Amino acid sequence: MRLPEYGMAGPDKNIFKEYLLIRDGLRYTDVNGRKLSRDGLAEELRSPDPTIRSRAWQMFCGAWAGKGPALAPLLGKTCLSKGFTGTKDAFGAASAPLLEAAWTLREPLLKALEVKAGRVGTGRFAYSDLLARLPSEEAMPMPLAEGLRLLGEIFGAALEGGRGFVMEFFPGGRLFLEGEHPHCLQPEPGAQAVVYLPERYSGVYPSDLPVIAHELGHALHCDAAARLSPGKSFNHLFAETLSQLFEELAWARICDGNGHSSGRIDLPLARLGHLAADFLLVPARLELEEAATALALSGGLTAESVEKAEKELFGKWFGLEPEGARFWMRAERFYDPEEPFDDFVCLTGRMLALDLASRAGGMTAARLDELVSDTVSLDLPGWLEKRFGGREAKAADWAAMLAPALRMINKASVGRF
Repeated sequence: MRLPEYGMAGPDKNIFKEYLLIRDGLRYTDVNGRKLSRDGLAEELRSPDPTIRSRAWQMFCGAWAGKGPALAPLLGKTCLSKGFTGTKDAFGAASAPLLEAAWTLREPLLKALEVKAGRVGTGRFAYSDLLARLPSEEAMPMPLAEGLRLLGEIFGAALEGGRGFVMEFFPGGRLFLEGEHPHCLQPEPGAQAVVYLPERYSGVYPSDLPVIAHELGHALHCDAAARLSPGKSFNHLFAETLSQLFEELAWARICDGNGHSSGRIDLPLARLGHLAADFLLVPARLELEEAATALALSGGLTAESVEKAEKELFGKWFGLEPEGARFWMRAERFYDPEEPFDDFVCLTGRMLALDLASRAGGMTAARLDELVSDTVSLDLPGWLEKRFGGREAKAADWAAMLAPALRMINKASVGRF
């Protein structure tokens, strides 16, 4: 349902530009005056050293302090410019069944996060531990070429033609070491996609391989969609489905111990931060965006009302107060009217990818093409009706898709180290 009464002739693209001006104007400085870039700060937040993480977390949260008065009106404008009241309007599917399914992982995840907290040097789990790397005897990473060879083996076993596709991405061909973050770009419509990795990826750890796999999945999706449906775009709702499928296949293989020797590092625990982000952080943000939209539509969105909603929802999902994290301020997609309820896209993609990965052994090229074609021609209800033989998907169906994630979480909880 569109909301024309608010006078918006489509999304206001200037809102996101205003947000980026605020974000890019932040300065990350500690009490001693030491300054870090956004990328440098993100790397310190992943440090296995709790002192480094804690210092980086304080810098991160402190940089956003005081930005609420400027960001609350901007968030309100974004919610109205999107023109949707919720995911049912935007995608034809309500968020409730997905959130109910994700909730089934909450208790196992919180238990496993406590195990990880012990491994990364803290007594109890805190948000600053979410993406912390584990201490490891593997001081030296493997060369990128070796990591790509391992990914070639993984995808060669899972997908027809998978190894050959990965081999196209050795550095200098369709893969380049530049930029601040891993990403995939299609230079122009119909062109082959290329992948960019930061320079540090010249050497990679086993836990880096799923990140690379994710970007390769985006590239395959772009290439196949351009070949199968020239001039057409795949549904934004499925933008992450194939990339997350590639990522799931990589995690499953390396966590089973069939990939690169991982020494003492416990890969299920290494993956735990990503699972917690997918099934705790993303659901909390999704509920927060829907709550913010309701506040904006009622005229009651203020910095105080959003912070109150954040405190309640993040306490609900994590069992913790937000610790000054200000997720509502730094969730970039909240401020992009062209990306409504992007956390719904992420959560849907992850669940569908888990479902596909559990049934992907020896996937043929024809089946992969069918999946890509479905991302162009189907909406979410159509996809689910096809998956479940014409009936409507229930919360229990979504929960069943999470079985592989639950197994991984349980491995992390018992600690194979």
